[in-house]
Amino acid sequence: MADWYYEENGTQRGPLSEGDLNAMLVNDLLPPNTLVWTASIGSAWKPASQTHLEAAPQPVGPPPLPQTGVVSPPLPAAHRSALLQNAAGGASTSFNEWPNTSRPERVPAHDDYAKWLAFTPLLGLAVEFILAAGGNGVENGRFDWILSAFFLLANSIFAALDSRNVYRSWRNPKGKALGPFIFLTPIAYFWRRARITGSSFDYLWIWVACAVAYLIGFVIMAPDA
Repeated sequence: MADWYYEENGTQRGPLSEGDLNAMLVNDLLPPNTLVWTASIGSAWKPASQTHLEAAPQPVGPPPLPQTGVVSPPLPAAHRSALLQNAAGGASTSFNEWPNTSRPERVPAHDDYAKWLAFTPLLGLAVEFILAAGGNGVENGRFDWILSAFFLLANSIFAALDSRNVYRSWRNPKGKALGPFIFLTPIAYFWRRARITGSSFDYLWIWVACAVAYLIGFVIMAPDA
């Protein structure tokens, strides 16, 4: 078996067998770039990693850096919808929960119309006060139809706009009926709204408080019996 030589700190070491040299390389006693020589490799010394030594490990560099500018594939529709819902602070609703594939374009959720509906009794009290100031108060009843029409229109308009926003802001994923409940009184509407959106019954209690205030104001403006 051919004799091998290796270089260590500028000094020639050897001869030793190929097996012994391999053992030193395997056990990290010599680095892979150690200069070695044997008659079969010619007249020049070579790093061990560039010879046929079986145990001479090839130098391993770091893995390549991740490529930049690579666009990730889009999320599945259901996951994308869930992320949007969480970011908006609304109920967790996926696309698959909608009753059909024709889904409305999502709009920002707000309760502005619900607030107006909750305070409608106070608006009605203001109308009653204006009528009374013009001499057309509750004592003659000639303009009762104005107050009735006001409540009907105000309740219908605010409930329609609010139920539309609830649906288009994806807070009514199953498209349950909401607007028509206004005709069962605002109490029924707010109860239904809270059940659909998973929100509190605050607007229902606000409406009740305003309705009580309206009744008190109506009694105060009524003529003495």
